[in-house]
Amino acid sequence: MNRSLTPLFRSVRRRLRVAWALTTLQLAAPLVALGALALVLAGRYFDLPWAEPAALVVVAAAVVGVLGYAAVCKVPDMIVARAADRGLRTRAAFATSLELAGNDDDFAQRVRHRAAELAEVAAPKEAVRYRLLRKPTGIAAVIAPAALVLALIANPQDALREQRAEDKAQAQARVLGLDEEQVIAVSAQKGLLAKVQQDPERLAASRLPDLEHAL
Repeated sequence: MNRSLTPLFRSVRRRLRVAWALTTLQLAAPLVALGALALVLAGRYFDLPWAEPAALVVVAAAVVGVLGYAAVCKVPDMIVARAADRGLRTRAAFATSLELAGNDDDFAQRVRHRAAELAEVAAPKEAVRYRLLRKPTGIAAVIAPAALVLALIANPQDALREQRAEDKAQAQARVLGLDEEQVIAVSAQKGLLAKVQQDPERLAASRLPDLEHAL
């Protein structure tokens, strides 16, 4: 490849990766948000203590997966050249320069020279533009806040689980012949989630601080 094209191709390749990641995330955002919302709703209607953490995992996995693939995927020089030609409207100058890389005749030299001149004045941001996909982004902007709000407000299943835990703790205290105050019913999952969300009320309700203090 013509060495004079290397700086331009490097920048265009980087922008192609970013553009692909942004487009993929925008297209996937409604489905990911809908999946997270479904998990949060399931956790509110059924005894599924793992539902809310799973919603966070789904979102994080989608973002990390897309960004990770964008960072490591190989983008061939010809794709970079064609993207630069299309964005800069250079009439296939860069792609033709690559196709004639093994030729040393006068025509090939003139093509490479022309490509080098274009590369010197080319702006990578003009070659690959980032796009906002309004429809999928708008849908995700409606669903994602709904899932977040539901995840932050009190879950009725938490009260039911706490009551069952208290009943179990009282039964164990009677079997062991201990005072009820000596048996601490702890919701580790709820406590860890409260720490992540920095929710002091939910953390206190989990009784995890009581166990830590007792230890």
